[in-house]
Amino acid sequence: MNQVDRSPARTVPKTSDSSSLPRASTALRLSMRVILVGVICHFSTEIGFAHKFPPHYISPLWPTGAILFSVLVATPSRHWWAYTLAAYFTSVLNDARAGFPVSAILFVAAGIIEILIAAVGVRRFAKGLRAFDSLSSLVAYIIIAVVLAPFISAFVAAFAGTKANYWFYWRVWFLSEALAYLMLAPAILTWIASARTTFKDISLARCIE
Repeated sequence: MNQVDRSPARTVPKTSDSSSLPRASTALRLSMRVILVGVICHFSTEIGFAHKFPPHYISPLWPTGAILFSVLVATPSRHWWAYTLAAYFTSVLNDARAGFPVSAILFVAAGIIEILIAAVGVRRFAKGLRAFDSLSSLVAYIIIAVVLAPFISAFVAAFAGTKANYWFYWRVWFLSEALAYLMLAPAILTWIASARTTFKDISLARCIE
C-alpha cells in the first residue's frame, strides 16, 4: 500500500535581484560623481601646470588641491581613495610623460598629505561644510587648512629643490597652498553646502505635494 506523504511542502526561496538594485544605483551615482570630479580636476590641473613659473616650477595658485579638499570634506571617507585617484589622474599622467621626475613625485606626495590633513582636521574640528557658520569654526578652519596642512606638507615638497634653496621651495609651496585654501576652498565649500540645502528643500517639497 502506497503511503501518502503528508509532510509540509518544502518551499524553495525565490531569488530576487531587488536587493542588488539599490547597490547598483549607489555604485552608479558614485561612479558618476567620481568621473565628474576627475573631469573638473583635469581642467584645473591643466590650469595649474600652465601657470608654473621657473625656477621653482610651482604654480602660484593650485586649484586642484582646493577642489579635492572640498570634495573630501563633503563625502564619506570610505570613498576618498576614488576621488583622490580621479583628481590626480592628470598629474600622474603628465608626470609619466616626463619620466616621473623626483620633484613631481614629491609634489604629488606633499599634496596628498596636505589634503588629507586638511580634510580630516576640518571635518573633526571645524564642522566640515559648516566651517563658516561660526567664528570658532572659522578660526579652526584657518588654523588647520590655511596654516597647519600647508606648513606640514611644505617640508616634503621642499625636497624637490636642492639643499641650498630648500627653504625657498618651502616658502613658495606654503604660500601657494595657503592661498588656495584661503581663496578657493571657502567658495567651493559654501557652494556645496548651499547646493545640498537646495536639493533637500526640493525633495521635501515634492514629498509634501
